[in-house]
Amino acid sequence: MAVGTLYVFDNFNANKTDHGDRVVRAARHEGFQGPIVEHSKPERLNLNQDLYTPSMPAGEFTKNLRADMARLQVKSLQMATGELKSLESQGTQNSVVNFSSGMSKASVVDQYYKKMFVGVEDAPIAEHDPQRKQKEAELAQAKTLFNNFARAANQDPSKLQADLLNPDKKISEPAEQRVKQALAGQMEKASGGQEFKQAKAQYDAAVVSFEKNHNSVVVAAENSGDISRAGKSADFYDNILSTPETTTVGAVSADGKQIETYSNPSKNVTLYARGQSPKATDPGTSYSAPRAAAALAKAHALNQQMSSAEVERLVEKQLTTSVPGTTARELDPTKTAAYFSQQ
Repeated sequence: MAVGTLYVFDNFNANKTDHGDRVVRAARHEGFQGPIVEHSKPERLNLNQDLYTPSMPAGEFTKNLRADMARLQVKSLQMATGELKSLESQGTQNSVVNFSSGMSKASVVDQYYKKMFVGVEDAPIAEHDPQRKQKEAELAQAKTLFNNFARAANQDPSKLQADLLNPDKKISEPAEQRVKQALAGQMEKASGGQEFKQAKAQYDAAVVSFEKNHNSVVVAAENSGDISRAGKSADFYDNILSTPETTTVGAVSADGKQIETYSNPSKNVTLYARGQSPKATDPGTSYSAPRAAAALAKAHALNQQMSSAEVERLVEKQLTTSVPGTTARELDPTKTAAYFSQQ
Protein backbone atom coordinates (compact mmCIF):
# COMPACT_ATOMS: atom_id res chain seq x y z
CA MET A 1 0.00 0.00 0.00
CA ALA A 2 1.15 3.56 -0.73
CA VAL A 3 2.84 5.71 1.90
CA GLY A 4 0.51 8.04 3.74
CA THR A 5 -2.24 5.41 3.97
CA LEU A 6 -4.81 5.74 6.74
CA TYR A 7 -5.92 2.40 8.18
CA VAL A 8 -9.25 2.68 10.00
CA PHE A 9 -10.09 -0.08 12.46
CA ASP A 10 -13.57 -0.10 13.94
CA ASN A 11 -15.16 -2.77 16.14
CA PHE A 12 -18.69 -1.38 16.26
CA ASN A 13 -21.47 -3.62 15.02
CA ALA A 14 -21.10 -3.11 11.28
CA ASN A 15 -24.31 -5.05 10.62
CA LYS A 16 -26.45 -2.51 12.46
CA THR A 17 -24.68 0.82 12.03
CA ASP A 18 -22.60 2.71 9.51
CA HIS A 19 -20.22 3.88 12.20
CA GLY A 20 -17.12 2.74 10.30
CA ASP A 21 -18.30 4.63 7.24
CA ARG A 22 -18.75 7.78 9.30
CA VAL A 23 -15.25 7.43 10.73
CA VAL A 24 -13.87 7.36 7.19
CA ARG A 25 -16.04 10.32 6.18
CA ALA A 26 -14.68 12.34 9.09
CA ALA A 27 -11.17 12.03 7.63
CA ARG A 28 -12.44 13.00 4.18
CA HIS A 29 -14.49 15.82 5.68
CA GLU A 30 -11.27 17.27 7.08
CA GLY A 31 -9.86 17.33 3.53
CA PHE A 32 -7.72 14.19 3.46
CA GLN A 33 -7.36 12.83 -0.09
CA GLY A 34 -4.91 10.01 0.54
CA PRO A 35 -5.70 6.28 0.52
CA ILE A 36 -7.92 4.88 3.29
CA VAL A 37 -8.31 1.20 4.13
CA GLU A 38 -11.29 0.38 6.37
CA HIS A 39 -11.55 -2.68 8.59
CA SER A 40 -14.92 -2.95 10.35
CA LYS A 41 -15.37 -6.00 12.52
CA PRO A 42 -18.84 -6.64 13.98
CA GLU A 43 -18.63 -7.03 17.73
CA ARG A 44 -21.39 -7.13 20.28
CA LEU A 45 -21.49 -7.25 24.04
CA ASN A 46 -21.80 -11.01 24.34
CA LEU A 47 -22.18 -11.74 28.02
CA ASN A 48 -21.70 -14.97 29.89
CA GLN A 49 -25.01 -16.75 29.48
CA ASP A 50 -25.05 -17.47 33.20
CA LEU A 51 -25.69 -13.77 33.81
CA TYR A 52 -29.10 -14.29 32.25
CA THR A 53 -30.11 -16.94 34.79
CA PRO A 54 -33.16 -15.59 36.65
CA SER A 55 -32.65 -14.86 40.35
CA MET A 56 -28.96 -15.71 40.26
CA PRO A 57 -27.35 -15.50 43.72
CA ALA A 58 -25.66 -12.12 44.21
CA GLY A 59 -22.19 -13.53 44.80
CA GLU A 60 -22.30 -15.72 41.71
CA PHE A 61 -23.63 -12.88 39.56
CA THR A 62 -20.88 -10.51 40.74
CA LYS A 63 -18.18 -13.10 40.02
CA ASN A 64 -19.46 -13.66 36.47
CA LEU A 65 -19.89 -9.93 35.86
CA ARG A 66 -16.29 -9.19 36.78
CA ALA A 67 -15.06 -12.04 34.61
CA ASP A 68 -16.95 -10.65 31.62
CA MET A 69 -15.67 -7.12 32.22
CA ALA A 70 -12.10 -8.42 32.27
CA ARG A 71 -12.71 -10.46 29.11
CA LEU A 72 -13.87 -7.39 27.18
CA GLN A 73 -10.62 -5.57 27.90
CA VAL A 74 -8.44 -8.52 26.95
CA LYS A 75 -10.33 -9.05 23.68
CA SER A 76 -9.90 -5.39 22.74
CA LEU A 77 -6.14 -5.53 23.33
CA GLN A 78 -5.74 -8.79 21.45
CA MET A 79 -7.69 -7.47 18.47
CA ALA A 80 -5.55 -4.34 18.21
CA THR A 81 -2.32 -6.31 18.66
CA GLY A 82 -3.28 -8.65 15.83
CA GLU A 83 -4.07 -5.78 13.47
CA LEU A 84 -0.75 -4.03 14.13
CA LYS A 85 1.26 -7.21 13.71
CA SER A 86 -0.55 -8.01 10.46
CA LEU A 87 0.21 -4.59 8.98
CA GLU A 88 3.83 -4.78 10.10
CA SER A 89 4.23 -8.18 8.47
CA GLN A 90 3.04 -6.60 5.22
CA GLY A 91 5.85 -4.04 5.40
CA THR A 92 3.62 -1.02 6.13
CA GLN A 93 5.61 2.22 6.31
CA ASN A 94 4.91 5.96 6.60
CA SER A 95 1.28 5.35 7.40
CA VAL A 96 -1.20 5.65 10.25
CA VAL A 97 -3.51 3.26 12.10
CA ASN A 98 -6.66 4.78 13.57
CA PHE A 99 -8.46 2.95 16.38
CA SER A 100 -11.85 4.65 16.84
CA SER A 101 -12.54 1.99 19.42
CA GLY A 102 -10.69 0.39 22.28
CA MET A 103 -11.93 0.40 25.83
CA SER A 104 -11.60 2.30 29.09
CA LYS A 105 -13.04 1.26 32.43
CA ALA A 106 -15.57 4.06 31.94
CA SER A 107 -16.67 2.78 28.53
CA VAL A 108 -17.13 -0.75 29.88
CA VAL A 109 -19.46 0.71 32.49
CA ASP A 110 -21.36 2.52 29.73
CA GLN A 111 -21.72 -0.66 27.67
CA TYR A 112 -23.18 -2.65 30.53
CA TYR A 113 -25.50 0.19 31.49
CA LYS A 114 -26.83 0.46 27.93
CA LYS A 115 -27.32 -3.29 27.74
CA MET A 116 -29.35 -3.32 30.96
CA PHE A 117 -31.33 -0.21 30.05
CA VAL A 118 -32.95 -2.10 27.17
CA GLY A 119 -34.69 -4.12 29.86
CA VAL A 120 -35.45 -1.04 31.94
CA GLU A 121 -37.21 0.70 29.04
CA ASP A 122 -39.05 -2.48 28.04
CA ALA A 123 -40.00 -0.87 24.72
CA PRO A 124 -42.78 -2.61 22.73
CA ILE A 125 -41.77 -4.60 19.66
CA ALA A 126 -43.87 -4.32 16.51
CA GLU A 127 -45.88 -7.47 15.82
CA HIS A 128 -44.65 -7.75 12.23
CA ASP A 129 -41.05 -6.80 12.94
CA PRO A 130 -38.90 -9.31 10.94
CA GLN A 131 -36.47 -9.44 13.88
CA ARG A 132 -39.19 -9.82 16.49
CA LYS A 133 -37.97 -13.13 17.93
CA GLN A 134 -34.39 -11.93 18.24
CA LYS A 135 -35.46 -8.65 19.85
CA GLU A 136 -37.76 -10.46 22.27
CA ALA A 137 -34.88 -12.72 23.32
CA GLU A 138 -32.57 -9.73 23.77
CA LEU A 139 -35.22 -7.90 25.78
CA ALA A 140 -35.73 -10.89 28.07
CA GLN A 141 -31.98 -11.15 28.62
CA ALA A 142 -31.67 -7.44 29.36
CA LYS A 143 -34.50 -7.63 31.91
CA THR A 144 -32.89 -10.58 33.67
CA LEU A 145 -29.49 -8.90 33.63
CA PHE A 146 -30.93 -5.75 35.19
CA ASN A 147 -32.86 -7.64 37.85
CA ASN A 148 -29.81 -9.71 38.80
CA PHE A 149 -27.64 -6.60 38.93
CA ALA A 150 -30.13 -4.66 41.05
CA ARG A 151 -30.41 -7.44 43.61
CA ALA A 152 -26.62 -7.86 43.72
CA ALA A 153 -26.37 -4.12 44.40
CA ASN A 154 -28.94 -4.40 47.22
CA GLN A 155 -31.53 -2.46 45.21
CA ASP A 156 -35.18 -3.27 44.64
CA PRO A 157 -35.44 -3.83 40.84
CA SER A 158 -38.93 -2.33 40.52
CA LYS A 159 -38.05 0.77 42.54
CA LEU A 160 -34.78 1.29 40.67
CA GLN A 161 -36.54 0.88 37.32
CA ALA A 162 -39.15 3.46 38.31
CA ASP A 163 -36.43 5.91 39.34
CA LEU A 164 -34.51 5.48 36.09
CA LEU A 165 -37.66 6.11 34.04
CA ASN A 166 -38.90 9.02 36.14
CA PRO A 167 -39.49 12.10 33.93
CA ASP A 168 -38.08 14.26 36.73
CA LYS A 169 -34.34 14.44 36.03
CA LYS A 170 -33.70 15.18 39.69
CA ILE A 171 -34.69 11.56 40.29
CA SER A 172 -33.65 9.77 37.08
CA GLU A 173 -30.16 11.26 36.73
CA PRO A 174 -29.01 10.42 40.27
CA ALA A 175 -30.44 6.92 39.79
CA GLU A 176 -28.43 6.51 36.60
CA GLN A 177 -25.28 7.65 38.38
CA ARG A 178 -25.94 5.18 41.20
CA VAL A 179 -26.13 2.33 38.72
CA LYS A 180 -22.99 3.46 36.92
CA GLN A 181 -21.15 3.93 40.21
CA ALA A 182 -22.05 0.37 41.22
CA LEU A 183 -20.87 -0.93 37.84
CA ALA A 184 -17.70 1.12 38.14
CA GLY A 185 -16.97 -0.49 41.50
CA GLN A 186 -17.16 -3.92 39.88
CA MET A 187 -15.09 -2.72 36.93
CA GLU A 188 -12.30 -1.56 39.24
CA LYS A 189 -12.17 -5.01 40.85
CA ALA A 190 -12.23 -6.77 37.46
CA SER A 191 -9.15 -4.98 36.12
CA GLY A 192 -5.47 -5.77 36.33
CA GLY A 193 -5.48 -9.57 36.24
CA GLN A 194 -2.59 -11.57 34.83
CA GLU A 195 -4.28 -12.19 31.48
CA PHE A 196 -4.91 -8.45 31.09
CA LYS A 197 -1.31 -7.59 32.00
CA GLN A 198 0.01 -10.05 29.44
CA ALA A 199 -2.32 -8.78 26.70
CA LYS A 200 -1.43 -5.15 27.51
CA ALA A 201 2.31 -5.89 27.40
CA GLN A 202 1.93 -7.58 24.01
CA TYR A 203 -0.07 -4.65 22.66
CA ASP A 204 2.39 -2.06 23.96
CA ALA A 205 5.25 -3.96 22.30
CA ALA A 206 3.29 -4.17 19.03
CA VAL A 207 2.81 -0.38 19.01
CA VAL A 208 6.52 0.26 19.53
CA SER A 209 7.49 -2.22 16.83
CA PHE A 210 4.93 -0.87 14.33
CA GLU A 211 5.96 2.75 14.86
CA LYS A 212 9.65 1.93 14.26
CA ASN A 213 8.76 1.71 10.55
CA HIS A 214 7.87 5.43 10.47
CA ASN A 215 4.21 4.80 11.30
CA SER A 216 1.84 6.27 13.88
CA VAL A 217 -1.00 4.83 15.95
CA VAL A 218 -3.98 7.07 16.78
CA VAL A 219 -6.55 6.20 19.45
CA ALA A 220 -9.93 7.80 20.26
CA ALA A 221 -10.19 9.05 23.84
CA GLU A 222 -13.78 7.66 24.10
CA ASN A 223 -17.10 9.18 25.17
CA SER A 224 -17.76 8.31 28.80
CA GLY A 225 -16.84 11.61 30.40
CA ASP A 226 -20.26 12.01 32.00
CA ILE A 227 -19.59 9.35 34.65
CA SER A 228 -18.73 10.93 38.00
CA ARG A 229 -15.04 10.80 38.87
CA ALA A 230 -15.67 10.43 42.60
CA GLY A 231 -13.69 7.56 44.04
CA LYS A 232 -12.30 6.40 40.70
CA SER A 233 -8.75 5.24 40.01
CA ALA A 234 -6.43 7.53 38.04
CA ASP A 235 -6.78 5.38 34.91
CA PHE A 236 -10.58 5.08 34.97
CA TYR A 237 -10.94 7.15 31.77
CA ASP A 238 -7.80 5.93 29.98
CA ASN A 239 -8.39 3.99 26.78
CA ILE A 240 -6.41 0.78 27.25
CA LEU A 241 -5.11 1.24 23.68
CA SER A 242 -3.40 4.48 24.74
CA THR A 243 0.34 4.21 25.40
CA PRO A 244 3.13 6.81 25.67
CA GLU A 245 3.77 6.22 21.95
CA THR A 246 0.20 6.54 20.62
CA THR A 247 -1.60 9.77 19.76
CA THR A 248 -4.80 9.87 21.82
CA VAL A 249 -7.44 12.29 20.56
CA GLY A 250 -10.23 13.96 22.52
CA ALA A 251 -13.18 15.95 21.16
CA VAL A 252 -13.91 19.66 21.00
CA SER A 253 -17.19 21.33 20.02
CA ALA A 254 -17.99 22.05 16.37
CA ASP A 255 -16.87 25.66 16.79
CA GLY A 256 -13.67 24.57 18.51
CA LYS A 257 -14.29 26.73 21.55
CA GLN A 258 -14.46 24.09 24.26
CA ILE A 259 -13.68 20.50 25.13
CA GLU A 260 -16.81 18.35 24.91
CA THR A 261 -18.11 17.08 28.26
CA TYR A 262 -18.50 13.54 26.89
CA SER A 263 -14.82 13.38 25.89
CA ASN A 264 -12.95 11.23 28.40
CA PRO A 265 -10.85 13.45 30.70
CA SER A 266 -7.86 11.15 30.40
CA LYS A 267 -4.30 12.21 31.20
CA ASN A 268 -3.29 10.37 28.01
CA VAL A 269 -5.04 12.76 25.60
CA THR A 270 -2.42 14.20 23.25
CA LEU A 271 -4.57 16.63 21.27
CA TYR A 272 -8.15 17.45 20.34
CA ALA A 273 -10.19 17.66 17.16
CA ARG A 274 -13.81 18.36 16.30
CA GLY A 275 -16.10 15.52 17.26
CA GLN A 276 -19.10 16.19 15.06
CA SER A 277 -20.34 13.31 12.95
CA PRO A 278 -20.24 13.77 9.15
CA LYS A 279 -23.89 12.59 9.02
CA ALA A 280 -25.25 14.83 11.80
CA THR A 281 -25.70 11.91 14.18
CA ASP A 282 -24.34 11.79 17.72
CA PRO A 283 -20.86 13.35 17.96
CA GLY A 284 -17.92 11.53 19.50
CA THR A 285 -14.18 11.08 19.75
CA SER A 286 -14.60 8.36 17.11
CA TYR A 287 -14.76 11.24 14.63
CA SER A 288 -12.07 13.34 16.31
CA ALA A 289 -9.47 10.58 16.01
CA PRO A 290 -9.61 10.11 12.20
CA ARG A 291 -9.31 13.86 11.68
CA ALA A 292 -6.02 13.81 13.60
CA ALA A 293 -4.97 10.52 12.01
CA ALA A 294 -5.51 11.99 8.56
CA ALA A 295 -3.23 14.92 9.36
CA LEU A 296 -0.55 12.52 10.59
CA ALA A 297 -0.91 10.34 7.49
CA LYS A 298 -0.35 13.37 5.25
CA ALA A 299 2.66 14.38 7.34
CA HIS A 300 4.14 10.90 7.02
CA ALA A 301 3.70 11.03 3.24
CA LEU A 302 5.46 14.40 3.01
CA ASN A 303 8.22 13.60 5.52
CA GLN A 304 9.13 9.97 4.99
CA GLN A 305 12.42 10.11 6.91
CA MET A 306 10.77 11.42 10.08
CA SER A 307 10.03 9.16 13.02
CA SER A 308 6.54 8.83 14.44
CA ALA A 309 7.40 11.21 17.29
CA GLU A 310 8.83 13.78 14.88
CA VAL A 311 5.72 13.66 12.69
CA GLU A 312 3.48 14.12 15.72
CA ARG A 313 5.49 17.15 16.86
CA LEU A 314 5.30 18.64 13.35
CA VAL A 315 1.50 18.30 13.25
CA GLU A 316 1.12 19.83 16.70
CA LYS A 317 3.42 22.73 15.82
CA GLN A 318 2.05 23.53 12.36
CA LEU A 319 -1.59 22.44 12.34
CA THR A 320 -3.01 23.16 15.79
CA THR A 321 -4.21 26.07 17.85
CA SER A 322 -5.03 26.43 21.53
CA VAL A 323 -8.42 25.46 22.96
CA PRO A 324 -9.82 28.64 24.61
CA GLY A 325 -9.40 28.67 28.37
CA THR A 326 -7.16 25.58 28.47
CA THR A 327 -3.59 24.51 27.76
CA ALA A 328 -4.84 21.91 25.28
CA ARG A 329 -4.17 22.01 21.53
CA GLU A 330 -6.71 21.28 18.80
CA LEU A 331 -6.50 20.74 15.07
CA ASP A 332 -7.23 23.95 13.15
CA PRO A 333 -9.48 23.08 10.14
CA THR A 334 -8.17 26.03 8.13
CA LYS A 335 -4.57 24.91 8.60
CA THR A 336 -5.33 21.26 7.88
CA ALA A 337 -7.26 22.13 4.70
CA ALA A 338 -4.24 24.00 3.35
CA TYR A 339 -1.93 21.20 4.43
CA PHE A 340 -3.98 18.50 2.72
CA SER A 341 -3.84 20.45 -0.55
CA GLN A 342 -0.05 20.02 -0.74
CA GLN A 343 1.31 17.55 -3.25
